Amino acid sequence: MPASANDLVTAVASFMGRERSTFIRNGFDVLLQACNNARLYAERQIDFELSRVSIAIPNVSLANGGSLDDAVLFSDLSTPVSVKKIKKMFRHSYQ
Repeated sequence: MPASANDLVTAVASFMGRERSTFIRNGFDVLLQACNNARLYAERQIDFELSRVSIAIPNVSLANGGSLDDAVLFSDLSTPVSVKKIKKMFRHSYQ
């Protein structure tokens, strides 16, 4: 396992069968930037995955819908939640 960013970039360049200097453009290491972008993307995916919750929206009408401003955690039906994205929707009666 690489111990530093330089070791990682050297390992990736070697895996690709290229010299590390191949990835230097005008003094900028594009391979190091690509590795860093991949790391940041993976970190964001983990953060989003951990923040996923099930919510309930009280007083929803099938004809008129409901307000996401009223969303609460499904597990306790009292903790307010700010909705950023809806992945799946289920109709469920929780009275």
